[in-house]
Amino acid sequence: MTKYCPSCGEKLIDEARFCKNCGIELENNQGNINAHHENTQQFKTATEKSHTLAIVAGYVLAILIPLFGLIISIYLLTRMIRRMPKSMENMC
Repeated sequence: MTKYCPSCGEKLIDEARFCKNCGIELENNQGNINAHHENTQQFKTATEKSHTLAIVAGYVLAILIPLFGLIISIYLLTRMIRRMPKSMENMC
């Protein structure tokens, strides 16, 4: 049966007394180690989901913000052209 470190979740060999990643002394109680491993896996899954949401939100904002800027700039330019006197419109 594979053991995992209760502190960092690192995979350990069965005879390990210390974690090779974080150095914590391991308990002989296998139930605590397995329970911690399950909690670590649940945390990793929840973290991955939140990262996915952040990435999708970033892409959406990366598209929408320049699009809104373009729309506002076109609106302001056309508004300025409508307010120009007729003599200046021929210069543009």
